Amino acid sequence: MSTLSAPRAAKRSSRAVSKSRRTSRAVKKAVTRVLLPVDGSEGSHRAVAHLIDSFSRSQPLEVRLLNVQTPIPLLKRWGLTRRDVFCEQQQQGHKALRTARSRLDRAGIQYEYSVAVGPVAETIVRHAKRWQCDSILIGTRGLGLTASLVLGSVAIKVIHLAKIPVTLVN
Repeated sequence: MSTLSAPRAAKRSSRAVSKSRRTSRAVKKAVTRVLLPVDGSEGSHRAVAHLIDSFSRSQPLEVRLLNVQTPIPLLKRWGLTRRDVFCEQQQQGHKALRTARSRLDRAGIQYEYSVAVGPVAETIVRHAKRWQCDSILIGTRGLGLTASLVLGSVAIKVIHLAKIPVTLVN
């Protein structure tokens, strides 16, 4: 059984404080990865504005823009080649991303973007996991509680499926 003298105990506690200071500095330097799903709606424009206002001061930041196109039903793609369908979906996706990209460019925020095809909520969550995002920032369409419960909402599905924080911007 040993006892510590007061000066030695003080040295140990100061080491612990300095160690925690080093840890907090390391946390501040960590990159925040944010997935921002964009569909070209007013809700997604508000989410982009929120990202620019909230995160532009807290660099470093990695932004991933994602547009998800729903699969085209078989009857609508009748007579089209797979290439035609792919090109149409990519064109629509890039059109939906255009405004978000220009706003982030003007704000000086770097980003990567892509267009994916699949069930929207599931695809958003899958891409967030693949890109190791820290959070998802998603705009809502502003439906009331009753309408969103009856119609379903991509944002609500994302909240239920995601294992990372999801921020809704209304």
